[in-house]
Amino acid sequence: MGLFNLSSVKNHPRRSGFDLSSKVAFTAKVGELLPVKWTLTMPGDKFSLKEQHFTRTQPVNTSAYTRVREYYDWFWCPLHLLWRNAPEVIAQIQQNVQHASSYDGSILLGSNMPCVSLSQLSSLVSSLKGRKNYFGFDRSDLAYKILQYLRYGNVQTSSSTSGKNFGTSIPVSDKTYTQDYSFNHALSIFPLLAYKKFCQDYFRLTQWQDSAPYLWNIDYYDAKKPTSILPNSFSSPYTDNNTLIDMEYCNWNKDMFFGVLPDAQYGDTSLVDISYASNGQSVIVAPSDTSSRYTLTNSTDDLDGSVVGKSLALDVLALRRGEALQRFREISLCTPANYRSQIKAHFGVDVGSELSGMSTYIGGEASSLDISEVINTNITESNEALIAGKGVGTGQFSDNFCAKDWGVLMCIYHSIPLLDYVLTSPDPQLFLSENTSFPVPELDAIGLEAIPLSCYSNSPLEIAPGKPGIELASTTMGYLPRYYAWKTSVDYVLGAFTTTEKEWVAPITAPLWNNMLSPVSVFEEGINYNFFKVNPSILDPIFLVNADSTWDSDTFLINAAFDIRVARNLDYDGMPY
Repeated sequence: MGLFNLSSVKNHPRRSGFDLSSKVAFTAKVGELLPVKWTLTMPGDKFSLKEQHFTRTQPVNTSAYTRVREYYDWFWCPLHLLWRNAPEVIAQIQQNVQHASSYDGSILLGSNMPCVSLSQLSSLVSSLKGRKNYFGFDRSDLAYKILQYLRYGNVQTSSSTSGKNFGTSIPVSDKTYTQDYSFNHALSIFPLLAYKKFCQDYFRLTQWQDSAPYLWNIDYYDAKKPTSILPNSFSSPYTDNNTLIDMEYCNWNKDMFFGVLPDAQYGDTSLVDISYASNGQSVIVAPSDTSSRYTLTNSTDDLDGSVVGKSLALDVLALRRGEALQRFREISLCTPANYRSQIKAHFGVDVGSELSGMSTYIGGEASSLDISEVINTNITESNEALIAGKGVGTGQFSDNFCAKDWGVLMCIYHSIPLLDYVLTSPDPQLFLSENTSFPVPELDAIGLEAIPLSCYSNSPLEIAPGKPGIELASTTMGYLPRYYAWKTSVDYVLGAFTTTEKEWVAPITAPLWNNMLSPVSVFEEGINYNFFKVNPSILDPIFLVNADSTWDSDTFLINAAFDIRVARNLDYDGMPY
């Protein structure tokens, strides 16, 4: 029987080690998620990953008391998460499809891999020109930056004789630099999809922002035409929303203001069923007097404010079911909205990354960027030594990783300032208008507590009046752990640092709050996910150059060395002898 199974017919690939190391010099702003290094992986690849970097900054106005953390994070995504038919097409077994097209049909696959042409990318970038993101930056400039960092090269068609090139202030008329291409290549779309997938999986607050699988998943692609993934034309409403090439931003580190949840639980508050009493009659809640107290009754008469109650019993089992359901909903809310995390939170079982639907986080490093003083001793007429500053940061990372499938390995860089605040709102501990406002241990563990807008802002410069009928002071911004004001605090600046000496600090100021809190003035439900994204403009007070949509205003100048070694199933020189 073994003879006819042909089980011994298999390839015995040669295995060799390869050096994929490179040095990457790039520029960045805080908040930006930048794919600074990526490579495709083969089944069986074993990687040795090392990274070290040195960061300088643009000139700093002063030796500012601003703290910045830099992050290099490595991710891996198998291609089948981006396109479910990738395994069959790559292995050239299109006849062995695993997905149906309808209740009585199967998907008929071609032999092409998903690609995007440079002319398509050019059209998409051009369609974003003049459209602003939630920070007010031009989306076309930022999109071109992403394409450049993913090494798609020049992606523009013949440029006009006016205007500027994307991502820079260099005018098109300057013939020493061009973004035009000579050959309209069809290029793999996988790096773009992987970048969006990593951002969706690890840089999205799932409680606030819904998943957008159209940004990274192309399960609809049938492999028949390589460049048929994107729409034929790029216009509204497609360009009104986030697109495949839009820049993504990281979130602020969680604190009293940025750690809020949208609700006290997942879904509606759990209710205890008291529709039937011990005698089986309907229960009505009627006011017992002119006060706010209520009494349970079994009367079916009209509610006239009188006490018509009888002694009734509440089903303890119904109370237990209500408490259990509320506990389930609170755990669901506090846990990232992916299958792996939810199962682990509720059952204590790790189903593994294979069943999570998420890409794999390999590891990374975080380092501090320090701003030191530079004293100009060239005394001027004012006989005053000027104190300026410079920022310097270093760090390194090392790890090993084994890729079991075709995929994309990528390192994403981002930096986050550690926040200071210029506070116009009172300290939350000052809201003690009643004796019941003081914390009581017995009432601590009863769920999340609402945080009102009045704890965020109390200045007309920070938030405009809201809709008629909405009391902004009591508008709920989100929910935090019970008695949060007694359990945490935030960093803030006082005195001249809020007015005449702003160049020494980079706190959340009135203009930034106004931009971040503006949805409160428009939508009754309050803030949205944009509120949590790091705005590159926060460092404008300390740097000589202010952030805009171009990379000319990037404040961080980084030199990173990636030492990448891989052992894979390929011959070293590819020669037959």
